[in-house]
Amino acid sequence: MNYGQTVALTLDQDWAPDWAMRYVIEALVEYQVKATWFITNECESLSLLREHADLFELGIHPNFAPNSTHGSTPSEVLAHCMKIVPEATVMRAHGLFLSSAILIIVMQDTSLMADFSTFMPKSPRQLPARLQWADRTLWKVPYFWEDDVEFSLSEPKWSLDEHLQFEEGVAIFNFHPIHICMDTQTIGQYTECREKLDAFSRVSMGKEYEPRGSQAIFNDLLEFLRGKGSTASQLLAEVTNQ
Repeated sequence: MNYGQTVALTLDQDWAPDWAMRYVIEALVEYQVKATWFITNECESLSLLREHADLFELGIHPNFAPNSTHGSTPSEVLAHCMKIVPEATVMRAHGLFLSSAILIIVMQDTSLMADFSTFMPKSPRQLPARLQWADRTLWKVPYFWEDDVEFSLSEPKWSLDEHLQFEEGVAIFNFHPIHICMDTQTIGQYTECREKLDAFSRVSMGKEYEPRGSQAIFNDLLEFLRGKGSTASQLLAEVTNQ
């Protein structure tokens, strides 16, 4: 099995500081690794992402939860996010806050083709499923690993090899730019330091720093996928023959 064709990298922007976005973008460009970014908000780095359309796919990361800054109804939330990324064909709900009713509105109000909000921990064999409503189809694509879930475990595993022990299937890794830059290793570390994020613009980026958390697996994936990989939409097309 050629894992380079079945492993994909996605990132949830989650209102990350622009310096964190740029750090991750520059690393991906250096290694020529493709990735899908689920966007929450306008920022200067969006133009940089669009400059590298050969590498990056932009989707939306709508927040459907109560008191969302994206809007008070699902339709308002979707309209807000699609205004930021009008070219989006994919989405992942922020916090995975979703329902069948919201999915119907997604199909009614947008031309999005796939939703990546289904988290199936450590289950890389899961394949996309077709959701149909009237004459619309929305692909439901699961992902199997996420940095903030890993560092919430009592014994997180920060070696890529630990997570690629399967013979077949689709493995989508999901990261958050801030956790890559902070090299987050535990939930306690993040909770304690989240109010001092600016300091981390100088912590995890030095050549002398040896990553031991989220950044460690991200760096491993850069090496693993150097010059290849797939965006989420490309991977979906490959496994569904669309």
